[in-house]
Amino acid sequence: MKPIIGIDCDGILANFTHDFTKLANRIHGSPIIFDREIDTWLSDETYGISKQEFSKVWDQVNDAFWEGLAPCCSQYEFNRLAEIADVKRLVVITNRKPWAYEATKRWLDRFGIGHAVLVHTKDKQEAVRLSGVDYFIDDRPRNCLQALDAGAKSFVMDWRYNRGFEHEKIIRVRSVTEYLKIIDAFTEDAYA
Repeated sequence: MKPIIGIDCDGILANFTHDFTKLANRIHGSPIIFDREIDTWLSDETYGISKQEFSKVWDQVNDAFWEGLAPCCSQYEFNRLAEIADVKRLVVITNRKPWAYEATKRWLDRFGIGHAVLVHTKDKQEAVRLSGVDYFIDDRPRNCLQALDAGAKSFVMDWRYNRGFEHEKIIRVRSVTEYLKIIDAFTEDAYA
């Protein structure tokens, strides 16, 4: 049987950081930052704004924001993921707020993977376990460790802000294509 592939949304599929910094720039005039330029996890310090200003940016995040995020993946990568979703083997697990579910589903649909299973949760370990995910990728080390604890082979997307993280059982990759190629190599019945 083909493995169940798990994937985080922001930082893997969607370019949250860039669009969030554009929103912060519009509100506070702070710099626009690309994911590859960030050295620390998302916080007010990342943008050089106060905690109150950071909170005001979050207050402006709405359905239009989630639906308008730029992709991190290429169309080729989305097409590969759509093929996996076609056989009901793709689970997108995100820590977005539950009110963003429909906007997230529409965003996934815009890139051809709206038929993937979508789970909104803070507890990625439980989501990975309950969904039967065999392989999982995230950009946040804590989530990678949770997936590993849930029994999935875990991968971390390589970004500057997570380069201080290393774990002998978690594989660092630079793209969704690399992630899927490694899965193909691990299993005879993969998605090549």
